[in-house]
Amino acid sequence: MTTAEHDVIDQPLARRPATTPVFAYYPTPAAVTDVLPHLAHLGVPRDLIDVVVTEPAAQRMYSGKKRAMRPLWRFASLGGILGLGGGALVAFVLIAWPGFAAAGPFAYALLFTPMITTFVGALIGVIVSFLTKRKPSDWRLRIPPPDNDEILVVVRARGDEQVNLVLQVLRSQGGTGAQVLR
Repeated sequence: MTTAEHDVIDQPLARRPATTPVFAYYPTPAAVTDVLPHLAHLGVPRDLIDVVVTEPAAQRMYSGKKRAMRPLWRFASLGGILGLGGGALVAFVLIAWPGFAAAGPFAYALLFTPMITTFVGALIGVIVSFLTKRKPSDWRLRIPPPDNDEILVVVRARGDEQVNLVLQVLRSQGGTGAQVLR
């Protein structure tokens, strides 16, 4: 399916409409790979596309591939940034503390404090990411799971126009059971 430029949805960042799940089942990873560029051409970001595979199918179709660790990196980077800010704050206090006197051992603390607090903040972020469980959305629980030989592709479309376009793309690219979850 070729999509004209006027079919591409462009939503302002300030007022994004609620998302509506549209899903279809695909027989092979190649079919899923083929549909992703068409969805990107419609303006659907990759973060709004979920690919779900059963455990036996994942071992057969995606063996040797590692899963993305997005929550880990999100928490680690947030912890690192907070640690860097805390280290900078401590360094500023250490600069102001002695006044005009010689720095002495404070010089070493000034040098290493931001690095150590950044590392500790990132480490705390990693630990928090491993202890955090993400509750699935209620719409995820209403979608029928794929069979052992199928891959479920769920697209969270924004707006009615994009819902219809995504449904057309999923059907035209060989998706079976394509439907909108309302």
